[in-house]
Amino acid sequence: MNQIILVTGPARSGKSEWAEALARQSNQPVIYVATGTVDPSDPEWVARIARHQQRRQNLAWTTLEVPVDLVATIDHAPADHCLLVDSLGTWVANLLEVEDPTK
Repeated sequence: MNQIILVTGPARSGKSEWAEALARQSNQPVIYVATGTVDPSDPEWVARIARHQQRRQNLAWTTLEVPVDLVATIDHAPADHCLLVDSLGTWVANLLEVEDPTK
C-alpha cells in the first residue's frame, strides 16, 4: 500500500532532516525531489542547499531538481520507490513566480 506522509513545521525547524530519516526507514530506493534552485545572488540560500546536499552525499539516492513540473515527476515515479519532495512551499513559490506576468 502506498503511503503519503506530510512533514510540516516552521522554516528551519528540521523538516527536511526528519523527512530524510523517514525515507531511509522506508527500505525503498529513494528519489529526492528538490524543488529549490540555486540563486547565486542569495548566499544564505546557496549555503542551505549545500547543507542539504552534504547530508545526502553518501546515500545512494537519486536527486531530481524539479522547480515547477512536480505533478509529472510524481506521475512518472516508479511505484516501488520512496519519493521525498523537498519542499512543497518552495514549489508553490516557484509556481507563483512563473505565473507572475510582471517577471
